[in-house]
Amino acid sequence: MPLAPALTGCIVAPYGAYYRPQSADPGARYKRAWCQGQAGPTTRVEFQLDGGVTLSARAERDYPERSRPELPLRLSLTLLGGVPARFEGERVQIVGADGAATDAPVTVLASGGVTLPADAWVDVTALRPAGVRAGAAADPHGRARIRVSGPAGFTPEVFSFEGPSVEVEGSVIVFPPLEVRRPASAGNPNEYRSAAEQASLEARAVACRRDTPQRTCQNLIEYGASRSFHFDSGPLQWQGRWFRAAWRPGEPWLDGELSLALREPRRWRFASNRISVREAAGAAQSLTFAQFDLRFVDRIALDAPLHEQRVEGRAETQVQIEALLPGDVGDFEVRLPPLRIGERRVAIAPIRFEKRSFDGGIEPFNC
Repeated sequence: MPLAPALTGCIVAPYGAYYRPQSADPGARYKRAWCQGQAGPTTRVEFQLDGGVTLSARAERDYPERSRPELPLRLSLTLLGGVPARFEGERVQIVGADGAATDAPVTVLASGGVTLPADAWVDVTALRPAGVRAGAAADPHGRARIRVSGPAGFTPEVFSFEGPSVEVEGSVIVFPPLEVRRPASAGNPNEYRSAAEQASLEARAVACRRDTPQRTCQNLIEYGASRSFHFDSGPLQWQGRWFRAAWRPGEPWLDGELSLALREPRRWRFASNRISVREAAGAAQSLTFAQFDLRFVDRIALDAPLHEQRVEGRAETQVQIEALLPGDVGDFEVRLPPLRIGERRVAIAPIRFEKRSFDGGIEPFNC
């Protein structure tokens, strides 16, 4: 029985229908659908383009959308933050095996950001990857994130805090004092929540029990969103998370992340770099931050210029292209227009997807 040890923990698995990619690019690398690309059918192709650009493509439904009638085609490009780039065409061509074009709605998102000093003024038009917003996004004017850590041993069950004030075009908006406590729930013993956040989750659980009693509604309270508080103050939308951390040697400490979004495209800055924390009977302690991250997710046209303005501290930009194809589509080919990266014009080889139906292989029970 020489094969038995090799097959321990494995089963013969039929793959069902899937779309296998092929590219003529000599640097193309192929990945499988499961176990971080190590098992299952070959469903993803990746390759490096000139100018430090990484491109990947796949046509498959993720597990939560397995019953979706359409077939999502997803292409992703990673662009270096300091290099101007743009596609030299406004359309993605999707062509069937018979040469006929497939008319599918295409969405293009540019996700990128920049790290700024704590006292920097924020001008969203200059900082966002595409310069101007071409469509709506979850946070249409970006979201700033601050990360701080408290002193070792400061993990009280209840504490109050005050975030930094914000100056918006000459007007200062003060962060009001908030109180949070832990455990947020039995399932989240190290997380803090405000009373308002707890009440919001309990209201959602009540609505869940009323409208969908078959669901495990208590999980909304036990696990909820990974958030300690949220509130609006004028044009500002604040939210954040506080938790008790203990993964480094020594006493546990307090970790926090506060994030801020503006509802209007106005210039603003943090009026201070301090966050005050206080136990009920203790003195206030100041946590400081030297920098913050500002992130954008913008809907853009395919040929929108990216990184036209040079910005110190700009991170990589992810360009996500998604087309929804008919669920019964056969073999097809994806043709992207040339990509201009700085002064270099880069041609992208077509990517072919072949529909396969009867493949299978020996796969692990788990990864």
